Amino acid sequence: LQPLPSDKKMIPVYVTNVKTPSCMSVQLIGEGTTKALEYLLEDITEFYSSKAGSSYKMEEGEMQLGQPCCTVYSNDGYWYRAELSGLPSPDIAEVTYIDYGNSGQVPRESLRRPKPHYLALPAQAIRCRLANVKPAGSTWSRRATSILFQMTRDKPIVAIITSVKQNWVSVCLCDTTTDRDIHINDTLVSQGLALFSPDSDGGGASYDDFQLEPLPQGSTGDKVPEVRPPAGPSKLEAAVRSIAAPPPTPALGSPHYLQQVQQLLLLQQQQNALLLGRPSLLPQGTPLPQGTPLPQGTPLPQGTPL
Repeated sequence: LQPLPSDKKMIPVYVTNVKTPSCMSVQLIGEGTTKALEYLLEDITEFYSSKAGSSYKMEEGEMQLGQPCCTVYSNDGYWYRAELSGLPSPDIAEVTYIDYGNSGQVPRESLRRPKPHYLALPAQAIRCRLANVKPAGSTWSRRATSILFQMTRDKPIVAIITSVKQNWVSVCLCDTTTDRDIHINDTLVSQGLALFSPDSDGGGASYDDFQLEPLPQGSTGDKVPEVRPPAGPSKLEAAVRSIAAPPPTPALGSPHYLQQVQQLLLLQQQQNALLLGRPSLLPQGTPLPQGTPLPQGTPLPQGTPL
């Protein structure tokens, strides 16, 4: 799994999957994380879409639960790293996409053995839960999950880490892409979709503690949507534009593309430091940075407002 930065409690992330407010996945935004994954997935998709890639087809005897693999994602046709999580029928496999946290069923014939260097980058999906909140009822409502989905989709979010327990990271999420910061944990409470509940044991609840409410009897209903950024760099372009007036856009394949996103995220945090304040759901006494200055010598992209 991708390790968390040891020297930071306030980090930019993408929320890549939402099952409930107590069970979601995020990716760390950074040179060695989202950028590295972007280039890796381009390589994976190019290889397994070729004739040579078909020779890596996984045989039946290799299909064991927990086995790493690569497979296509039917929604966009790209290939991704995954882990085999079930074999529900002779023709179908169940997989978990290890860089996003979502799961799905794919034809067994689409499973491919990963090249060893495809597994060098740690799995990018980090399991998270909203800190200091619990459902307003016995389970998380579909409305609470849907609101969280809408508030975090297709944008960089600031995650404030409050604790880590058994590979679950408790976070307060803050949307800093608008004129006024939006504290997402507080918003769910203020809308009556969650209750304030201090994480007194230092770790809080996990996905197993608070499931999603069942559908009404006889209703097929809509599946709760899952957040998942597109594979291409268009997502990064949208992130830049949502944070500040964008500098001249480099070529989509440029190695400086994500660097601009990171710099603008840091700049946004610096500009909003005085407005951020302390979210009411942070543990009492937790200090927030009084500003996040750009590293010494870091050049700003041309046209970045100061």
